[in-house]
Amino acid sequence: MRVTDIKIQIGKFAFSYVHNVEASTDWENLTNTCVIKLPANLSLNVNKLRDLIRPGDKVEINAGYDANLNLIFKGYVAAISPTTPIELRCEDEMYLLKQSTINDHLYNCKLSTLLKRHFNDIAINFIDAEIGDFRIENMNRAKVLDKLKEWGIHSFFRQGVLVVGKPYDATFARKIVYHITGTKCNVIDDNLEYRRASDIKLRVTAISLYPDGSRKEVKIGDEGGENRTLNYYNLSVNELSKAAQRDYERMVYDGYRGSFTTFIEPFVRQGDIVVLKSVENSDRTGEFWVDKVTYRLGTDGFRQEIKIGPKA
Repeated sequence: MRVTDIKIQIGKFAFSYVHNVEASTDWENLTNTCVIKLPANLSLNVNKLRDLIRPGDKVEINAGYDANLNLIFKGYVAAISPTTPIELRCEDEMYLLKQSTINDHLYNCKLSTLLKRHFNDIAINFIDAEIGDFRIENMNRAKVLDKLKEWGIHSFFRQGVLVVGKPYDATFARKIVYHITGTKCNVIDDNLEYRRASDIKLRVTAISLYPDGSRKEVKIGDEGGENRTLNYYNLSVNELSKAAQRDYERMVYDGYRGSFTTFIEPFVRQGDIVVLKSVENSDRTGEFWVDKVTYRLGTDGFRQEIKIGPKA
């Protein structure tokens, strides 16, 4: 029997117990979040809570088994609900980027120019791209990053580094094996579906946006299939067709889709690669990027729900 272990630091307070924690990390969402519910019998006076723990206080949560802990969440208190149990809503480092507004207008701008101008105080891992004229009017820095989604560029924090446009990074990813059937099964339950590429009907509309505001479209795939829209920036029609085909092939494949739930060992992070194996169907082994992980830590045990993305 493994013994659960948790260490929570909130401002100057440290806890080795908790009523419930739910933390979510997802590259498609700008902000990774965490909700902490502290025990009802906590010695802190609820009426004085706002004087003891305040928005902006640092938060760090480490959890695991038998003192072998992994970092679950790191960020800041965003809001406090003095209920029973006490509830703290927290955000990762994106919280700091929401605290002030900026104004700017950049012409014929590269993404690297924008990031160096307004994000040079933090570590960044990014792709570069032409984003043309870029106007910022009374926007906080998080809103600026959110605006980049118009170019198909997603931003999020990963282990304290601001990642811009690179959801999948082989230099970061670890490979973790999960057996979904058989005596070695280390999956509690799953919502996985195995599909053959030949059974998938998909219609992709690829759009390239240009600095002057114009756009071009390329459509590939099956007429009448599920519609997906992909955004790119400043690609020629030929380059757009190639990019659309590459992404189409990443979505149309023999393999699993969906999510599965496990204990939090082996520990999985968003951006890792899971290797799924099945005894009954040995030909169905596959490697998949992890798009999202939700950690649930409470009195009934520790779990992680892992949502997989395309084949790695």
